[in-house]
Amino acid sequence: MRYFLLMLILLQAVPISGSDSPVGTRAPELSLFDQYDKEFCMAQYAGSILVFLASDRDGAERNRQCGGRLGERYGNRIAIIGIADTRGVPFFLKRSVKNSFRKERVRVLLDWKGEAFTAFGLSKKSRAVVLIDRDRTIRQIYSSPNDICQLAFADVDRMLAR
Repeated sequence: MRYFLLMLILLQAVPISGSDSPVGTRAPELSLFDQYDKEFCMAQYAGSILVFLASDRDGAERNRQCGGRLGERYGNRIAIIGIADTRGVPFFLKRSVKNSFRKERVRVLLDWKGEAFTAFGLSKKSRAVVLIDRDRTIRQIYSSPNDICQLAFADVDRMLAR
């Protein structure tokens, strides 16, 4: 019974793959702005390993914890960037929502139209870790309610070793 439960937990936290998966392709140039109205540009991170932590409001706290763990483990050897799925925010609350992200310690891209979520093959209400290597190739996308941050450590270690 324990073996069955362990397998069930592990299967829920598998990388996204398949014909629709962007894994192995060049990361898209996203046209998003962060919580300080600064435009995001992939070129700013040339030669860096990027870790995107994507979620809606429900996954924000877990992503905050994951970002902290990644930051403690890797420091400035990787770039950690949040992506907030803000598609459902009414227009009259957008300013307030944007300002609420200013307390975050990492840069958070505000995805008002779902551009990043679509580009990475993520559905609404999903929480994901997207790993992009120094050559701007999407190496892995983990999406699950489980501890996807722990799964990302081994992949980040491999990318840093290259």
